[in-house]
Amino acid sequence: MKTFIISIILSVLMLTGFGIYIFYLNNTTSELNSTVKNISELAKNEDWEECFKETEKLVNIWNKHEKILCSFTDHGDLDEVKRAVSELKESVLFEDEKGEILALYKVYEKDNKLIKPWKMFITR
Repeated sequence: MKTFIISIILSVLMLTGFGIYIFYLNNTTSELNSTVKNISELAKNEDWEECFKETEKLVNIWNKHEKILCSFTDHGDLDEVKRAVSELKESVLFEDEKGEILALYKVYEKDNKLIKPWKMFITR
């Protein structure tokens, strides 16, 4: 009976941990999605100062969440996102709308669980 109770408790703890991680991941991707959408709209309107501020915000959000995400997500995928965010920042810095959109496209096209929700903002 003790073994059964311990296994139930461990199962509940594991499910709770998964739930917390999924909730955290959903909140993180929502925050990143809204920032990327803002950057995309600002770039289309060629408001480069605000676009750069939003890009800085994106970098800060990413740096804040990357430490936690690296514990549960493939490092190759995280490195790809970090590289794409860096390219985006450089494109915005040089007011290169085509480069900015290309960097966003690279982030979107990466087919992994973390980035998949961003695909809804792609326009071809």
